[in-house]
Amino acid sequence: MNHVLSSPGRQKALVRLMSSDPSLLSGLDDELLASITLLSDPPTQMRRHSNRTQSCSKGMLYLFARLSRTPQAAFMSNEDESAALKKKLKVLERQLKQAGISVAEVIPYEVAKRKVEEVSKRLQEIGSSEVVLENKQAQAAARKEYYILEQEMEKYHMALVMTDEYIEEQRRKEFEWEEEHRVANLQAARLLRSAMPVNISRLSERDLIELATPTGVAFPAELARRLKRTNVLQLLRTDPKTIVKMHPSVIEGYRTTGLTLLERRALHHVMLHPFQEWKKQQMDELSQKKYSWYCKLKDAFVTAASNFQNHCETSGTAFDIAVHDDDEVAMEQHNCSLLGQACPVRAEERVRKLYSGLGFLPDAGYIKEDILKGDPEGAGEKALLEAQAHAREMVTNQRQRDLKAHYKMQMREVAQAAGALEEMDTILDRVRALDEALPFSLPSCSKQDSTRGMHERKQLTHCNSLLSCTRELALLLAKRAGICLTGKRDPANDEKDSRSPVEMEANLLRL
Repeated sequence: MNHVLSSPGRQKALVRLMSSDPSLLSGLDDELLASITLLSDPPTQMRRHSNRTQSCSKGMLYLFARLSRTPQAAFMSNEDESAALKKKLKVLERQLKQAGISVAEVIPYEVAKRKVEEVSKRLQEIGSSEVVLENKQAQAAARKEYYILEQEMEKYHMALVMTDEYIEEQRRKEFEWEEEHRVANLQAARLLRSAMPVNISRLSERDLIELATPTGVAFPAELARRLKRTNVLQLLRTDPKTIVKMHPSVIEGYRTTGLTLLERRALHHVMLHPFQEWKKQQMDELSQKKYSWYCKLKDAFVTAASNFQNHCETSGTAFDIAVHDDDEVAMEQHNCSLLGQACPVRAEERVRKLYSGLGFLPDAGYIKEDILKGDPEGAGEKALLEAQAHAREMVTNQRQRDLKAHYKMQMREVAQAAGALEEMDTILDRVRALDEALPFSLPSCSKQDSTRGMHERKQLTHCNSLLSCTRELALLLAKRAGICLTGKRDPANDEKDSRSPVEMEANLLRL
């Protein structure tokens, strides 16, 4: 009976026949009944269908793989195909060498790592390529050996960094470093946010100073100046999704000069999500610029954290400025030969105290951006405001470039000059606002005396405010010019005028 069940079509017909008339099953032997029962079982049918499908899929995949190659390769044997691939690799290697790119050799990870250590040790023993010895022959031999070792170092190092083991090791080290600093970065971000109102990007330096804090403590003028001048700190109150979409010109325009380790920790915590998104989109030119910008910022953070840790280990103090709870005990335990703010621990402690005790929201809170329909009636006014804001931004960027060129990249002088110019602009804006709001006319004599007296007091208040702002501007201009206004006027007490041509031109325009 086996020949009856040999064909799939006969099997199906027999199963349908037996299902329609069960009486036909009588009189059949046990072996045939078992075969019919097995064929009529649904799981068995599913397995048979699955096996046929898999067999067909494998055949189609093989055919697709053969046809997806070049027409010549589809009909090549394995030996011919291997020879063609080797020839193509040689051509690619020749092209890379002509372009000045050295091709990494395939060297096992352990061998390359051991060779790098041996060559590095020998290079340190020789010293440099310009080593000087009493014996001229030994000197020439040492310089030649150094040159050869440099080439070997390049070869083995390139082969090392191209291995999968090295890439995995670097990924593991980066993950461990992030985990080690994660808590400290989070604490730093919460501390800095507790000193920043949610709408800090819409407040000026003067608004921050006059702002009422939740704890009732006056907002420090030094902190207000720091937050507005080092404006990259305002990213702590910016939604990470908004940061991801920012244009590179906006990102690169943020000022990062003078950031402390505490501030770099907080920024690193906030920028983790944008950094990962930019890393995924490196094929895009704009994302590549933003990724490169933050790589520099991250490298500076890693260096600052390493220097801080080395200083603490050198002084024998286990101290973490971001998560330490008992500040006085920590400062008493710390002991080093550096004086004042030259000690990184004391400098970080001073900055930490500056951010403490204001009581703003320590969690991630951002300004809610509402998208409104365009208002045709006020379109001209809005366009004018946008143009003015853009013009101010252009002027600020141009000032930065001119100041860096004048002071020859001495960032301390550049920051002082830029801060003075911004402070002058702020004072002048206040003077213009007071001047426009000054009530020159008084009520007529027919009005009540109380009304007239109220207007006089209001006018006197405006005049006093205007005079105070003018005096503040004059003192600032004199200070920048090096003029000594203390005591009796004596030109001999004046200091050197260190203003740049940009600052002098701006002063003339203001006057």
